[in-house]
Order: sequence, then structure tokens, then C-alpha cells
Amino acid sequence: MKNILFLLLLLLCSCDFSSNKKQKSKESVSNNEIYESEASKNDSITEVTYIKSFFNEDLPLEIHQISEKEFHTAQSKAPKSDSIPKITNFAQAEKHLKDIVTFRKDRDWTHFPQEIRFRNGTKLDTIYDLLNEIGFAAYFPTEDIVLFEGGHSSDVSFNLSNGKETEEVGNPDFVVASPNNKVRLNGFYGGQECVFYFIQQYKNGQWQKTIDLEGVFEKITTKMLCNLSAFWADDTTLYLAHPNYDEQGTMEFIHYKIILKPTVSDVTWSDFPTISFPKKEQTNADNYDSLPALSSRQARLLLSGLFPDAENFKRVYSVPFSDDFTSVAVAFQQGEHQFSTILFNLDKNNQIIDYLLIAYDEIAESAVFTESVLHKNSIVVRKEFYENVITFTYEISPKGEFVLKKVK
Repeated sequence: MKNILFLLLLLLCSCDFSSNKKQKSKESVSNNEIYESEASKNDSITEVTYIKSFFNEDLPLEIHQISEKEFHTAQSKAPKSDSIPKITNFAQAEKHLKDIVTFRKDRDWTHFPQEIRFRNGTKLDTIYDLLNEIGFAAYFPTEDIVLFEGGHSSDVSFNLSNGKETEEVGNPDFVVASPNNKVRLNGFYGGQECVFYFIQQYKNGQWQKTIDLEGVFEKITTKMLCNLSAFWADDTTLYLAHPNYDEQGTMEFIHYKIILKPTVSDVTWSDFPTISFPKKEQTNADNYDSLPALSSRQARLLLSGLFPDAENFKRVYSVPFSDDFTSVAVAFQQGEHQFSTILFNLDKNNQIIDYLLIAYDEIAESAVFTESVLHKNSIVVRKEFYENVITFTYEISPKGEFVLKKVK
């Protein structure tokens, strides 16, 4: 009888971490039945006598594998994170989104967007192919985020206030906020079993992606995050329970304590040459090695959280957009064949305001290519993908944000 009960309990826990999109919800990353199921077994728990720690001085996190008992002790003291209200009824959401999102009416089985007019003046229509492939899922009014469902039930989201998209916006159903709501875990379902997790901090009146948690975690521990449960003890300490399967297919939970390191800020940019306008940006595989190296502190501030797999960092130039913020372009490799150039805008405290991909090249096929032309008040980014070309025009706001204005 005990064996039957144990198997039933194991089955229930496994269901919570199913990759089935229909079961994906806020509860999959909060204080849920998983904790209760594990806690019910605490009387028989033998506490691990060691803590395995993972460090990388260039990355913004410390990661410690902890015992199940320590995890539950911390969890019992942590406040619960409130869920973010949402509207899933299409008729109600359409009223809230009037004059912002226009939906097509030619398919009554789903609701495809025809046009999105963001509150900052940005506009997307069906020339942007993604809009032809997604259907309405939910609107989160307090976040001003609209969530769509794409292929393989993947998440596609837009922040209607600033025009940011899925990889920076996430799915608010996955949000777990810290006690003081200064930092939060977020994520989005990619359509291939796993949720991709990242950390956001509240800066300049909005939530900003600061750490690619999945990428940093894998680089430090060599393990992949996929689906997890989490809570914050405070604004710098995050606890995770991550399911793991052994060779026999038996599931167990591995528990982690993650500590956010203080942000690096005492970095200077005087060694960057300043360009004049207009400037064509074409950093690529052929000219990459001729660029000077980026210092380790510069790389840590700009790249370690957002691009943890970046390597062979290069210093490109600074851009004189404004005296109110600093703009620097840096390049890096991802693996042997991918070369990217990112333009960062930084405030007076060296905090990242915004960033934009302005050049990309790859050796493997050379079928994907990005180049840009920088002007005093705008940037034109041309992206080529297997002979399909799309051009994005951005303006630079007085605050230093890159605002998409035109797509063609």
C-alpha cells in the first residue's frame, strides 16, 4: 500500500513539471503543491552534509547546491509572490486593447493580430511575419503586456508601452517577484518542452531584463534549467527546486540557492574611439580579429548577465548621441562561427538603459547577416535571412531608449 501511495505522489509531482503547454501556469514557478509534496516527506529526509558551490568571478551570480531541508526551511519563511492579473476572455481583452491591437476577423477559430500600435509610437503590421503566426492568449493590464500563442504552443509577448518583445518581456504567468518587488524571475515557453528563465530588475519605471538565468546557470554548473519552482528570500537571494531524472527515469529534486552579486559600475569608456555620423556598421568575420580587445571589467558590466556565452570580446567605438548618456558598441563571438555587435546606452551610473543588435555575421552559411547605418537621431538596421531582407528604423529617445519606428 505504501508503495502505491509513493508512486501516486511521484506521478503527481511529475505532472507539475510536464512540458504540456495546457498545464503551464504561474503555479509552476511558485510556492505550490511541489513544496507540500516534498515537505510531507521531510520526516524521512537525511540532510546532505555538504554544499556544492559554483563560482565564476566574471558572471553576476553565485550558485550553491543545498540540502532539501535547507530549501524547505527558507521556503517556510518566505512571503508568497502574488500572481499578476490577466484577461483571457477575448471580447473583454479586445475592449481594453481598442486602438492598440487590431485583430483580423477572417478566422473565427483563433484571433490573429493585424496591427499593433505601441504607446510609444511604434507600429507593427503583418509585414512583420510573426504577426501572421500567433493567436491571442491573454492581456495583463497592470503590466500592459499582451500574450499570444505561437507555433508549438510557444509564448510570444509584447510590452505595449515600450515595444519590447518576448525575450525581454516574458510571460507574466511565470513571474515570481522578490519581497520588495525590486527584482523578479520571469520566463517564456519556447515550444520545445522547456521554459527559458531570466531575471528582471525594476529600473527607470519599468522592468528590464538584466540576467539570462538559463545561460548563466548552464555556464557555471554545466546543467540546463528547464522547468522549476522558485521563491525569493530577499531582493538578492533566489531559491530553486529543479526536477532531475536519473538513468532509471526516477525523478528527484535538486535544490539551489542563488545570490545576485553587486553590479559593477566603476568602469570607464575613454579608450573607445568616437565616431562621426553617418556611420555604417559592418563588423563581420573578415574584419573581427583587427578590433582591439575589451577589458574584463567592461565585458563583465555589459555582457556577463545578458550574453553569458559571449567570448573574445572586442571594443568597437563610442557614439555621440547625447551628453545625458553614454553609447558604446562592443562585439563578441558565440562559438566559433557567430559574430555579434551590440550597441549599449548607459546612464551616468553605468547602468544599462537599453541595447540593440547592430551587426551580425556567421561563417557557417553566411545566409544570415545584419548591418546598420547610425545617424545622429536614428539607426537603420538591415537584416538578411536567406535572401529575405527586412529593415528596422529606430529612433533614440531622450532617455536613451531605442524606439522602433518603422519596419519594411
